[in-house]
Amino acid sequence: MDAILPVLQGLTPFAGLSAAILARLAQAARPRTLSPGETLFPQGAPRVALYVIAEGQVEVSRSHQGQVEVLVVLGAGEMLGEGVLFSDAPTSTSASAVGHVSLIEMPREALRQALVQ
Repeated sequence: MDAILPVLQGLTPFAGLSAAILARLAQAARPRTLSPGETLFPQGAPRVALYVIAEGQVEVSRSHQGQVEVLVVLGAGEMLGEGVLFSDAPTSTSASAVGHVSLIEMPREALRQALVQ
């Protein structure tokens, strides 16, 4: 939690949250690493977590009629998977590590509980 809390405090979407809520989010979060090319989540997978990139880059893409379109490459300090807060629908994109990536993963239920307490 000690390394996670400062990362969350530096993110604009969390700027208005109290110290208590940020501490609960940091406690619910867990570190995760990806190897180059490793898939974080495939298109059509259940939404299970919100991710904050601590180091490295993640490519977000969408496949349609056999064509893969890269939508964005996200880097350190950016988030992805925020749809987990708003929708139970499957993911509409895929996310894969461009190189070595360190993430902070906040599972759906832990995230919801931390925000409503």
